[in-house]
Amino acid sequence: MVISLLGHNAAMTILVFRSDADDFSLWKSELERLIPNLEVRHYRTDPQPAAADIVLAWKAPHGAYAAYTGARLIHSLGAGIDHLLADPDLPLQAAICRLVDPLLTLRMIEYVALHVLRHHRRHSQLVQQQQNRVWQPLAAPAARDRTVGIMGLGALGGAVAASLHHLGFRIRGWSRNEKVLSGIETFHGADGLKSFLRQTEILVCLLPLTEATRDIINQKLLSQLPRGACFINAGRGHHVVDEDLLAALDSGHITEAT
Repeated sequence: MVISLLGHNAAMTILVFRSDADDFSLWKSELERLIPNLEVRHYRTDPQPAAADIVLAWKAPHGAYAAYTGARLIHSLGAGIDHLLADPDLPLQAAICRLVDPLLTLRMIEYVALHVLRHHRRHSQLVQQQQNRVWQPLAAPAARDRTVGIMGLGALGGAVAASLHHLGFRIRGWSRNEKVLSGIETFHGADGLKSFLRQTEILVCLLPLTEATRDIINQKLLSQLPRGACFINAGRGHHVVDEDLLAALDSGHITEAT
């Protein structure tokens, strides 16, 4: 993408918004080794921010982008771009790119699978019984008899859905726009959300954070899950109305949340 954006022989300046000096040195040495005619500078010591072609950034402070009036690409060093879109001084002429990394995807698969299995096998209750020296077997259904719903079917959500399907769970997915995934029952849009929630026993949020998804996990949504459902937020904190989730937990409508 960098080559197609700037041309094969273009000289490039990349600003890296990182606070760790050693970490920046590694970025600088590797990027300059891999890409000819490249100059890498740190935003704290950059003498010519307006001359930067590309900005690599992760959660830079608001207002930090205002000086980069010549930037043609701003590349988020994480899967999300909400930290960029929330900055009112973001240069509007710049293309925005996010990171899709196999290791990042694998780590998210691990995290979600861990907590789906923890809720599915009633692990927290067993730990509590162990601490209280109580022996009371707690039955759990087979994975094929448990329905897990994934909200958000992008690079991370799609990979998580496929991995949980491989473990044998019944998987359904919801996204704002229609998507087709092998072995996954999919729903989309406002009309599909109610049907998606109705049979979801373990709900996983992997949505991007936008104005449309802010506070989406609220009383209205949680009440449409079957009583006793569990909830896992692997997205952003602002997806969840905390008071509504706490009320659902207190009432017993949601059994557990991660």
